[in-house]
Amino acid sequence: MQPTPTEFPQSENCLSINVWTKSQTGERKKAVLVWVHGGAYTYGGARQPMYDGQFITDTYRLGIFGFPGDPASAPNLGLLDMRIAMEWVRNNAEAFGGDTSRITIFGQSAGSGMADFYSFAYASDPIASGFILQSATVVGFPALLADTLSPRWYRIADSVGCPSSNSSTAAAAVTDCMGNRTAAQIFAGFSTAETGIGSTPAFGPGVDNELVFEDYSNRSSADAAYLIGNNENEAGAFKGLQPNRTEIYWADFNFRFYTCADNIRLAQTVSAGLPSWRYRYFGDFPNLVLSTNPPSGAYHGAELQPLFGTLPQDPPSTIVELETAEFLRGAWTTFAKNTTSGLLSYSGGWPLYNPSEDTMARIAFNNQTGTNLGQGDAYNDRCASLPATAPS
Repeated sequence: MQPTPTEFPQSENCLSINVWTKSQTGERKKAVLVWVHGGAYTYGGARQPMYDGQFITDTYRLGIFGFPGDPASAPNLGLLDMRIAMEWVRNNAEAFGGDTSRITIFGQSAGSGMADFYSFAYASDPIASGFILQSATVVGFPALLADTLSPRWYRIADSVGCPSSNSSTAAAAVTDCMGNRTAAQIFAGFSTAETGIGSTPAFGPGVDNELVFEDYSNRSSADAAYLIGNNENEAGAFKGLQPNRTEIYWADFNFRFYTCADNIRLAQTVSAGLPSWRYRYFGDFPNLVLSTNPPSGAYHGAELQPLFGTLPQDPPSTIVELETAEFLRGAWTTFAKNTTSGLLSYSGGWPLYNPSEDTMARIAFNNQTGTNLGQGDAYNDRCASLPATAPS
């Protein structure tokens, strides 16, 4: 369920798994890719036409239903949904030709955040042997604190006639009361500022110190392989939605939440001795442009349609765009087939990540195809000097 308009039917009975495959030949089991959709933990779904291919999609409860911030109940129901989905995949993958020893979770934006939170929450039994994190990590988008989430929960509760107080008994009563409200009634308690695309999520993963934590700097994630990256101009997807922001703000936005966050997250995986690769996506193609003033560039989510092979037909794709799309699909599936070393020989060789060496794939850099390897440190130059807080 989501508060924003959608062309798809909605229901609180929303948890499902889609398995897209083809008739299997031979006895060899196939690597399994599990896609986690994004949408700021508030909107999106697994049945969007953009997501095409042979993989698994799962759904999880969104917004106040998935991450309620209710002191009297579990705060991270959406993450529990994801775990149940992964257990189902492990138990059933062989029935559709899948290899349970080669399961990779991949996601973009909030879907990537979900995958990364999951990698820590279930580090001892991740089920997956690989994680592809596209444009979000626990570093860039940390969990919300209880003193942030709880007031939001209670404000919505008050607005739908479930008044609250500070006692634990009252908290349980509010939970019961909210359980008797319809989704439409609950959504009516939200403001447009809380639900609009590009707005800051009102509800998302919250610190409970069981599944989700405030500080990940000294925590270990799953013993798995990691492919982590972001796009050259993530801000390009949001500038039109927040036109009063300054260029200083947007430059900081790109570094703080994406480039520098990825740099820190990769430092963790590399220091832990986990196979790690980094990419930076530069694709800026005519049929995917969001804006020319200001230029949207390689914006947040710009890689999705090339990756899933669902490019617009008008104007037609350039040769470089088609080759970039093929590169993305090849890289992601090569990683899934052999998470520990498959990429080492992909497209002329993609080395394990070392920030001071040419090991970061610059995808569609200067409108070129292939890995176009460069140094991660060349893009991390502002990370050490970022102010403690983001500019307004």
